[in-house]
Amino acid sequence: MATAIMKQKEVPEMDDVAEIISKISEDSPYKRRPTQKRTWMTVPEMGKLLGLKKTDRYWLVHKNVFESKEIAGKIRINIASFEKWYANQIKYHKVTGEKPGKELKSWSYSVKEVADLLEVDDYLVYDLLKKNQMEVVIVDYWKRIPKESFQNWYKSQSR
Repeated sequence: MATAIMKQKEVPEMDDVAEIISKISEDSPYKRRPTQKRTWMTVPEMGKLLGLKKTDRYWLVHKNVFESKEIAGKIRINIASFEKWYANQIKYHKVTGEKPGKELKSWSYSVKEVADLLEVDDYLVYDLLKKNQMEVVIVDYWKRIPKESFQNWYKSQSR
């Protein structure tokens, strides 16, 4: 008798089964959500990214150059603030090979870059800075010359 009932019901084809499974998956409250983008990283992760040892990692954190806070007993670093800091400094380099100071270089020149543009030695550029001929900004103990300041100075030159 059981075989008679089974013979009466149609067995769905494979295409129908896949369609039924996808419909159940779409309507399911247990559907897998897409992974969220990470917004925080640990101090060891940051240290590995920059190739720093433990002391240097925590020195950077306590210097407050990027946002950090304690979460679940561990210090975490906000990834967005870390990337902003990285784009505006030239001292630390990622082990991935990404160049530091991308944002910093977009609005300023180093003394060496200005010397190369003018085809002079570095000491002449330092002399100009000493005489307050161009504006200078100090970033992580490095002198940077805003591009606008350099352009204004260059336009004012007669030779």
